[in-house]
Amino acid sequence: MERYFITLKFMKKSDLTSTRLKLGSIIENKKNQLNLTEEEICQAANITKNTLKRIEKGRFSPGTDLLLLVFDTLNIKLKIDSEIVN
Repeated sequence: MERYFITLKFMKKSDLTSTRLKLGSIIENKKNQLNLTEEEICQAANITKNTLKRIEKGRFSPGTDLLLLVFDTLNIKLKIDSEIVN
């Protein structure tokens, strides 16, 4: 099982862009690994092809609900580790 790690801390705008690109790459790689078509993913996640392509290319920042739907469709596990900083 592959593991993907993205660290989210106090981020600048450029860091957010980088994170969107990483998430998109993870989604695109997993889609290819599972040999799923865009149509299959879009139908399962109830999104358009355009939305999926924009997510994969980092040009769209999906909300939590949408991101979780896509992750569930691709069987990508999300782990959130929080650290309180005083």
